[in-house]
Amino acid sequence: WAAKIRNDRGHFIEPLGVSVEDGTYSPFSRRLTMNVVDNHPSQSLTTPFLEFGLSTLGEELLEYTGNIPIPELERVTMRTRVQTASAMELPQIEECGPEGRELKIAGSTTVYHIVNLWGGMYEIGCDVKVNAEGGGSSGGADRVCGGGDGPVDIGMMSRDWKPNEAKTERSLSFSYQCVDFDTTRSAVQIPVAIDSLAVATSRSGIAQECIEKIGGLSPDQLRWIFSNYSTKKLEESGWDSSSVPNSDGDDSTHLWSELSSDCASTEILIGGPDDMRESFYYMQETVLLDHSNGENFDTNRLDSYYGSARDDEIVSFLKENSAGIAFFEYSFFAANRSPMSAVPVKNKSGKFVSPSIDTITDGSYEPLSRLIFANLYEDKESLAATVPFIKFGLSIKGQQLVELAGYASLSPFERDTVLNTLDAAVNAVMGGSSSQTVTNTQNNDNSDNNAGVNSPSSSESYSEVDEGGSLAGGAVAGIIIVCLLAVGAANVIIFRKYQTSKEADTGDPNNLSPYARSRTNWAHQEPEVVEESVPSTEFRDDPSAPKEFRDNASPSEGSRTNWADQDLEEYPVHENSENRCYV
Repeated sequence: WAAKIRNDRGHFIEPLGVSVEDGTYSPFSRRLTMNVVDNHPSQSLTTPFLEFGLSTLGEELLEYTGNIPIPELERVTMRTRVQTASAMELPQIEECGPEGRELKIAGSTTVYHIVNLWGGMYEIGCDVKVNAEGGGSSGGADRVCGGGDGPVDIGMMSRDWKPNEAKTERSLSFSYQCVDFDTTRSAVQIPVAIDSLAVATSRSGIAQECIEKIGGLSPDQLRWIFSNYSTKKLEESGWDSSSVPNSDGDDSTHLWSELSSDCASTEILIGGPDDMRESFYYMQETVLLDHSNGENFDTNRLDSYYGSARDDEIVSFLKENSAGIAFFEYSFFAANRSPMSAVPVKNKSGKFVSPSIDTITDGSYEPLSRLIFANLYEDKESLAATVPFIKFGLSIKGQQLVELAGYASLSPFERDTVLNTLDAAVNAVMGGSSSQTVTNTQNNDNSDNNAGVNSPSSSESYSEVDEGGSLAGGAVAGIIIVCLLAVGAANVIIFRKYQTSKEADTGDPNNLSPYARSRTNWAHQEPEVVEESVPSTEFRDDPSAPKEFRDNASPSEGSRTNWADQDLEEYPVHENSENRCYV
């Protein structure tokens, strides 16, 4: 029996794979790293070795030796950094924030996964450190307003602002003035992606067969299934009783046959995340509509709500109970769908729609989808660093990373509207000038930043900064991983902070931003024309240029676009390149 340890957030945590991986089991978990020499013939051996170590088999071997593998998204960043055989194409970043600047980000664990993936790729092309940590949406709101564990540049939130956190006082509806902590601070609310919940059953069995017969479930049916309210109390709070056409009139039972006489007369078993997870509150606020007055997931039934902090345990719950139904973040469901079947949900048009990237993006899968946000501190120096980072996240490559993380990307029109918002924020704070940003020319004069194609970066891997400002990157106990360390600088911390916070109801709907009120309302604002810079392709695309210029342009001979698309072996090794270390 393993004793639970009280962590720095005051919670007693058991040593499990998930708690070690997400850093909640602290201080007795750490990240391990591996050092690899760059720009050296030995890379012909070390790169394939790292490819193996970061593969599925390598992950299995780590588990066999009692270590916790890093998540797949972190492995993607590590493979990209050293350009292994399965690496992603190196990102093309046209604009970076001030060199050497550290971006401090905290908040929603939902947005956290996206921001860390962006950060890992952004650091490859820019001399900027992206340090993010969790803490929940409430923590993101607190910290961008200067509270909590310290102020940050970006507060991540998977919901809108609450009236007791911030409010709009100016003509700019996307700008929020803090009403708690440092009330002189304000933040710009920027949608970055679309999150969604997936309701699921086991792939075969009583629940799946019933749902297949009735076509799916309506929001009212989901409410009846999960709610602790009696039928009378549900009706008093606006619930449609016709959604349960075959009711037996007994509030102590919730049978599949009550939804249809064609279904089995078997008790519906319910499960999902526990109240330490943001998805718990997302489902509560979306489906249990009277939650502000005490409506919650039913824990009073004989077989009460099964809540867990671990998604794999919820999957096991469904496997073991063919009459069970549960919900997950769509990103998890999409990556682990094989033993489960998604439940189509009836939208406002009366159509049953299953969750997918397409249906989430086009808005037809509702009401279980929502915009998620980055809130940028409105300050000249901070915006000079955060705006280029967010613009990278909103680029085609950045939105591809959003989908890789299992979330739905914004539509091109929505991205244009968000870019207009960023421009308006810059104009309001800087008078239209963002002079501290730098164009990413990738020349050899910046040897510490751009020593060549293999210039490493600090990890995408939930990097954080300790109180002394050290870079926290790497892997969870025993993982092969690679992250930036300049030669002679060996200050790498191995502990991580972690925050959780319960989130209450959304508050006054009249205080919602145009994004949160309706994606349609927000997306159909009249966009301004925004000119986008286009990377130079004079060497690569000019057929009259010599072949060696088009095919082998070095970072100093052309734009990043020219050389980032080449295979690894085609990059020239410059005589003035210094050996560098990956950690």
